[in-house]
Amino acid sequence: MKVSIAIAVQDKGAPRSNTGDIIAVEPSGWQWGTEEVKRFLILELDLGNTIVDIDKAQKLTVPQFATGERWWPEENPDGTLSVTITGKRRYHLPLAKLNSIATANGVTLDWTKLRDIKQEYQPLKAIAINPVANVRDKVLGSNLTAAHLRAIRDT
Repeated sequence: MKVSIAIAVQDKGAPRSNTGDIIAVEPSGWQWGTEEVKRFLILELDLGNTIVDIDKAQKLTVPQFATGERWWPEENPDGTLSVTITGKRRYHLPLAKLNSIATANGVTLDWTKLRDIKQEYQPLKAIAINPVANVRDKVLGSNLTAAHLRAIRDT
């Protein structure tokens, strides 16, 4: 299954998003809004046959929880969470990976243009990447593997 993802292009400062964080996941070919294409880097993620449901794929937008949860834990009876959120997003594509993906596809990423919210600049929009070895799990401190994708799916 392929999905369209929106990636943060600049650091917002703790505890907000950082460059490379996966902000949104939608079905492949999604028509992103005007403001989204100006504020985020859009590209395709090929999840293969491991994750075949958009609801499961959207788990790639989960925050970092102190306990390492892969999805939102149960709320307490008073509506609060029983765990602490330690970061805005758990999964991201490191800046070096994004530049490497661009170079491998004959594209040079112009980060000044990406961060200029007055214009649309989407040089990677049509490129589908494999999450294994490209997407990083900040909680585990490693790149995603096929086993990680299965754990995300099964959570």
